[in-house]
Amino acid sequence: MPGGVGAAPGVGAAGGLAGKATIGSTTFVKGDLSGDEDVVIAGQFEGAIDLPNHTLTIIESGQVRADIQAAVVVVQGEATGDVVGVTKVVVVRTGRVRGNIKSPSVIIDDGAVFNGSIDMDMPGAAGADGVAGSGARRGGAAAGERGNAGKEAGGDASRGVGGAPQSAQPRPAS
Repeated sequence: MPGGVGAAPGVGAAGGLAGKATIGSTTFVKGDLSGDEDVVIAGQFEGAIDLPNHTLTIIESGQVRADIQAAVVVVQGEATGDVVGVTKVVVVRTGRVRGNIKSPSVIIDDGAVFNGSIDMDMPGAAGADGVAGSGARRGGAAAGERGNAGKEAGGDASRGVGGAPQSAQPRPAS
């Protein structure tokens, strides 16, 4: 089903999309998306995404305007809206996120664009290494476009350890 919505039974080495539901690069979808499998978006999606037990990957050609909730969210393309990663959110160097991120583990690669806030205070949640509030990493040419996030200290996100950003630090009661 080239360019359509459906399971990609064996894209193989060309894209590594085998066994994942895929919204193809020439497809525009508007509505709500939920399901019980991993989803890859290569095209355009507008609406709401709810995959609390699965991974959502927005590849470089993907453009998403939606509030997102998924176990793991990987942004290689563009996401506009609030992003909740039950386990983790990863924004790679080609990724662009415009919205707030909430997850116990956040990785933002050098060169990625991020405009919004990060909340890593998720009760009962721990990062991939078992450390609650594992570190976030920021940097690269787009740091000035990130608002307050560019000022927040992170740790070594490649290992998932380090300090939580200021927005994730407990605040004293007033």
